[in-house]
Amino acid sequence: MDCTLATSTVDHIKAEARRLHRAANKREPDAIARVRKLPELRLLPESELVQTLQRRHCLTAVARALGLQGWDQYFIATLGLDPEARDWARIGRDWVRPLDTAARHRLCVEVVRVRLQGQRTG
Repeated sequence: MDCTLATSTVDHIKAEARRLHRAANKREPDAIARVRKLPELRLLPESELVQTLQRRHCLTAVARALGLQGWDQYFIATLGLDPEARDWARIGRDWVRPLDTAARHRLCVEVVRVRLQGQRTG
């Protein structure tokens, strides 16, 4: 995937998620219906759903509407990495607060390797 295309797609998904989040916080029916499709929000009363809703939920809802399994896997793939790599599970899929810092370090090294390789071939 072209890096520029990937970046603009990620930016588009993030912008759409931001709009969805704002609309859901305003309790707009279409937005509530979109985020309610997520299993963890499906059964919550509207007031609790709005309180619980985070941007990550909106990112996932937008990604799934585009036919992707989820935001995490799409974003990881745009970095040029394998979303199924064991180190993602080892860090708990949390880059900021990883369960395993050595696994995060390996992923960082891989991101740099992939980016440098792309600069040489692109």
